[in-house]
Amino acid sequence: MQKPLISIIIPTYNRAHLLPRAIKSVINQTYSNFELIIVNDGSTDNTPEVVKSFKDPRIIYLTYEKGPKGPNFARNTGLNVAKGELITFMCDDDELTSDALKSIADTFIRVKPLGAEILIFDELDVEKNRLSGSGLGRTERFVDYDEILCKVEGDFLCVYSRKTLKGFRFPDIIRFGFEEIACLQLFKKFLTYHVPQVIYKCYREHGLRLSQPPAEDRIKLLPTAIHMLNLFIEKYGKDLLHHCPTKYWNYIGKLGFYQFLNGKKIHGLKKIFASLPHGGVPKYKFLFTLLCLPIPSKGIIYLYRSSVNLYDKYKNLLSLRKVKI
Repeated sequence: MQKPLISIIIPTYNRAHLLPRAIKSVINQTYSNFELIIVNDGSTDNTPEVVKSFKDPRIIYLTYEKGPKGPNFARNTGLNVAKGELITFMCDDDELTSDALKSIADTFIRVKPLGAEILIFDELDVEKNRLSGSGLGRTERFVDYDEILCKVEGDFLCVYSRKTLKGFRFPDIIRFGFEEIACLQLFKKFLTYHVPQVIYKCYREHGLRLSQPPAEDRIKLLPTAIHMLNLFIEKYGKDLLHHCPTKYWNYIGKLGFYQFLNGKKIHGLKKIFASLPHGGVPKYKFLFTLLCLPIPSKGIIYLYRSSVNLYDKYKNLLSLRKVKI
């Protein structure tokens, strides 16, 4: 346990131009006892050549010809071969600080005897120059499951002991979001320790992340998203109602909105109206459903897709402006 092996798993898809930053940030660590598992999710660009250009025996490269199968499938592929005592995940467009793995190892060695099995570190949103996640405060301490369930917003770097991930797999039937449906069960079962130290930098200005597909794909994935939300509410609904009812109604409102978009207008509206008194759905989504009520389902999908595309273009435009400045 003096120098635990750390496995870093990076799913990637058609990001050959961004991937080198992530790889370099790992192989240039001050802590050397790691393995970097890169899972190519069926990329059609020069990702294989980029990975092979790094001559480091600690890099493990996995690929499958037909893809993409989604980041969760790729994470599970990495988990299947990971040998580390500690395991964490990176996005292919982000980077670790130079002492990140040393901080992880030192902290785990220090708090493992106290029962800690999961570590949470802070992430920095580089473009906005602020923390990516909130809700845990700035004091190093153990955090409870109900606190993570109710208060955590945004992104943190989670590091798991091998023990916590035994038999665990991400729900690979979905390609964006909802990792919490799986991860929360880990926080509920194992002691978690938060270190308010930034050891991870995330980048967003270059466009949508691997876990955020284009509007067209988001529409296609609506049935899956509805299914996963139902599972999430079924699994954690009682805990949410007990510890933080407002957040419970947020999920109910989101589920109703997805159902409305997917053509189940009555089912969706019932959930939206039920969540309204509890602040469960944003006003713009409520107005969208009212305005679209007389419109056929295909028309609603078209309007929603157009609005999401416009929003994505607006974000990219802002990014270009910032880059020019």
